[in-house]
Amino acid sequence: MKSTISDSAAFKLIKLVKSRPYIWNMNYEKYNDRFHVAISWKEIQEALSDTGLSEDALRLKWRNYRDIFRRELRKYPCHSPEDYGGKWQFFRAMFFLKTELYEKETEQYLAEKNEEDKSDNEEPHFVVKFEPQEDEAPPIDFVSTTSDDDERRSKRRRVDKNDYDQMFLKSLVPYFRQLEPMRKLAVRTKLQNLLFEELKEQAESKEDDF
Repeated sequence: MKSTISDSAAFKLIKLVKSRPYIWNMNYEKYNDRFHVAISWKEIQEALSDTGLSEDALRLKWRNYRDIFRRELRKYPCHSPEDYGGKWQFFRAMFFLKTELYEKETEQYLAEKNEEDKSDNEEPHFVVKFEPQEDEAPPIDFVSTTSDDDERRSKRRRVDKNDYDQMFLKSLVPYFRQLEPMRKLAVRTKLQNLLFEELKEQAESKEDDF
């Protein structure tokens, strides 16, 4: 699948995103509103149809540009695009992300990256955790103090094998991900309405029993 894009098309992509604050402006009233974001990306894909890139590919391009901008801003802190000392050709076009509306998110990102860099440079430390079980000797678990995120992700992936409802819903995820954003929105709405009607009918049935 095609993934390359010309510089002129890249500048056009940046300009199209800039004019749609639903996508990037965290202080915008309807920032990240799924309906408006889906419509915005559909419009962007149509405007860049000559590139041959899909909507997902354009979304990925934008995320890559955004991440590169953040890294460049970290390496070359500046208060105006004219002060930029790097060589990335799209930095000045992306500078609208450095507005007061976006600085809070950028600063948070830079702070998190600094913490990540510190963690990467540190040697892992190990501690012994004792978790006594009833009528059993307490097992010794050697756990890296630098792998808390991995542990949390592992817990989220665990599924109670007796929870058939959860297993059923998880089995639908691969198919759900194949849908386009607007179709996902339609399916969510239908599911919510269906659950609401069933719960309502169940509640009314219980009231009739009394």
